[in-house]
Amino acid sequence: MKYVYVYTADDKKFDRINKASVIKDAVFCVNDIESIVYLRDKYGIKAMNVDALVDLFNLLEADDEIYLCTPEDTKLIKASFANAKEIC
Repeated sequence: MKYVYVYTADDKKFDRINKASVIKDAVFCVNDIESIVYLRDKYGIKAMNVDALVDLFNLLEADDEIYLCTPEDTKLIKASFANAKEIC
């Protein structure tokens, strides 16, 4: 599977979403309902709400691709998953 995590708990969320929206055929993970609605209405992308980046550990498997667009520390995710890439 392919996942895109976008940090949306600050005033830069729409900038991040717009940058990340170029990733196709992925499950988008965001931090708030407003971002889910924005992705659906503007890009036709379905998304799910996750509380924090660490919640992805419950979701990801070793061979999944994960694209990260966040100011959070991503070292743990990148160390744990070979296919983790920062896109913003």
